[in-house]
Parts: sequence; C-alpha cells; structure tokens
Amino acid sequence: MAIIRPFKGIFYNQKKIDIANVTAPPYDIIAKEESQRLEQRSRYNIVRLIGGKVIPSLCEGQKDSYKQAGNLFHKWLEKAILIQANKVGIYIYRQKYSLPLSSDEKTRFGFFCLLKMPQQGKGIFPHERTFSFPVSDRLKLLQESKANFSALFGLYEDKQKEISSLIKGYLKRRAKIDFCDTYQIQHSLWAVEDETDIEFVLKRMRAKPIYIADGHHRYAAALRFHQKVKTKESSFVLAYLAEMNEENISILPTHRVLFLNQKEKREFLKKIAEFFRLKCIEPNLYQNGKKDKSLEIYWQGHYYLLTPKFSFYGNSLALLHNIVMKKILDIKPSQEKEKIRYTHSRQEAIELGNNKNGAVFFIEPFRLQEIKEIISKRKVLPRKSTYFYPKLLSGMVVRGIEKMTNWSN
Repeated sequence: MAIIRPFKGIFYNQKKIDIANVTAPPYDIIAKEESQRLEQRSRYNIVRLIGGKVIPSLCEGQKDSYKQAGNLFHKWLEKAILIQANKVGIYIYRQKYSLPLSSDEKTRFGFFCLLKMPQQGKGIFPHERTFSFPVSDRLKLLQESKANFSALFGLYEDKQKEISSLIKGYLKRRAKIDFCDTYQIQHSLWAVEDETDIEFVLKRMRAKPIYIADGHHRYAAALRFHQKVKTKESSFVLAYLAEMNEENISILPTHRVLFLNQKEKREFLKKIAEFFRLKCIEPNLYQNGKKDKSLEIYWQGHYYLLTPKFSFYGNSLALLHNIVMKKILDIKPSQEKEKIRYTHSRQEAIELGNNKNGAVFFIEPFRLQEIKEIISKRKVLPRKSTYFYPKLLSGMVVRGIEKMTNWSN
C-alpha cells in the first residue's frame, strides 16, 4: 500500500554551518522563548523557515512570513548554505536518547523518503483530527517555499525484520550527520544511495499500511497543495518511516490540567461522584501502573482514584474526554484551548493545578497496539493524545518539490 521514492535530499553545508546550531523541533511545539533562542543560535536556523513569523532584519520590507521563508530558502541555496545531493537516496535517521527522569539509553531509527499520498484511509491512516488554521498555515508555507522542511512521521510493521536488518548494516558505517543536541539526544544520518538497497526497501514497503504518528496537519496541507497543483512531484510528501515496535518507539503521557470557573469548582467533586466512585489515595500510588479503567486526579491538594459506576470500554483518556469533559463539565471543543493545559510532566501538572486552582488528570500513554487498533477502525483520538518521543528535528534533510528523478515502479 505504501508507495515510496528516493529523492535528492537538501542538506546544510557542514563546511560552512555547524549542524547542531541550525536544526529545530517541529514548528508546533516550539514556544516563543525557544524560537528566540534558536534564532539567536544561528541566522540560518531552520526555525526562520518553519516558524511562520516575519523577521524584518532578514528580508527588508517583507511583511509576509511565508514569502519571507520562500525567499530565504532560495537565498540559502544560492549561497550554498543549503546544498542538494548529487544522487537520489533514502536517508536513515537514528536518535539515541533517554526518557525523561531515566538514565536508560534507548534508540529509535527509521528512514526519510518520499511517500505518495492517497486520500487518508487508503493505505495511510491518521489518528487525530486536523484543524483549519494549522492546515492553512502549512499550506501557505508550501505554496511559497515549494519545499518540505519537516517530515511526516509514519509507522509501519516489519515482522520479518527485513528492512531493519538492512538499516542496521548502514548504522555500522560513518554517518553523514552526527551531533548531540542541548537535550543530550544524539542525531545521526546516513545516505542510502545504492540502487539495489533502495529497490529492496521500496518493494518491501509496497504491501505495508502507514500509520501517521506525527504531522497530521503537514500531511493534510500537502494533500491540499497537491489538489491545487496536481503534478507528479506534488503527489509525494517528505516522510520519516519507522518500524512499529515497543523497543523502537516511545510514547510519553500527556496529562491534562482543567481550569474551572467558580461554579464548576464548587460543584466539581459532587458532579464527579454522580458518575464515579471516589477513593482518596496516596500521592503517586498508581504512577506508571494500569488503573483498570479508572482515572487518577489531583484536586486541591488531594489525590483521588475515580472508578466509573457504569460499564465503559476505553482507557483513561476516553473516560476524561467522553464522560468528564462532555457529560459532567460540558466543555465544548471550542473551549478546550482556553480551559485545558497539556504537559508531559506530573510535577508540572501538579504545580499548574496548585497555582491556577485547576483539576489535574493524569493520563497513561497509549500502547502501540492500542493505537493500531483505533486507527484500523477508522477512529480518531482527542487532541494531544499521543506524544512520540523524541521529536524529529527539522533541518536534518529538506525536500525541494521539483521534477523527480525517474524511478521504476
């Protein structure tokens, strides 16, 4: 089901640029303070292309951030800050990292390629809804730059470990890019330009569905871009594909802090008790443990375990969104941005709850098998249900949307 292609990657010229100073996280998780820090690290940091804001000092008189990004991109190519590979290839990307509050090293590897875009649900499966503004934002950037600066993150199954075996062979070679970022995550990249190896991967990917892990809005924007220009090149999008297994993929929990108005605060526990049995528990009693269809919350200095009084199929996130938010608190989707704060840290969630008098809901991370089952049933999850860690860095490789080198099917 997955049709992929090699491409001539565009890379930062490491003879002129320190690669560690010019990469950045995906645009949608960069806070204002981090964006400023990245801009200060280098005038060529990729955030200046993906950030979506006007930087007057870069393009005199330019008031359109998307045109600015397109102009900068082409200037950097002209100045050889960015250079294109001479041969087509796919590009192996490995990240060595430790999970937050852990010293155990983990490794995730996959590869960059071009992925042909059918309609979602026909070989490529999403698990989150998209929203109009971020799709429009990324579409405008595509239209002005004619480039993919950040990759879609997709998962595939490789039960026979055929693709993984080929990749592991390349991991023994000297990397094209190799550096450690400020979070002590090691990023390494290898170019696979051997035609036999590329064909091997292309053929074995053909029967595989792709499950979107990250980049739903980028994918939707790329589809809309293709519907406008309808070229062979626009029917492909830059993608990073990784094998779906527990050893290779890490998913962090995303806890919720709900900010309540005065009336909701007064009635919160009373309303909750209509649907749940409440049990006061010790702090962190259930941390990193299954709660058997229950919710762990922190409210005004106390920890509670909420067990539904009714039959319910689903996990803690489904309980929160379908019962607490919809039925009990009647929070509309349009209110979520104002009333909910998201964090991957239990401690940060507790501090937010204390400082803002919010109700903290501790959410367990999804398992890969759960995600696969949900996606296979054409269901979608609430916003920020999954946080695949670590994030892919933008700037490891860029894809210019230009005439593709012929490659047999």
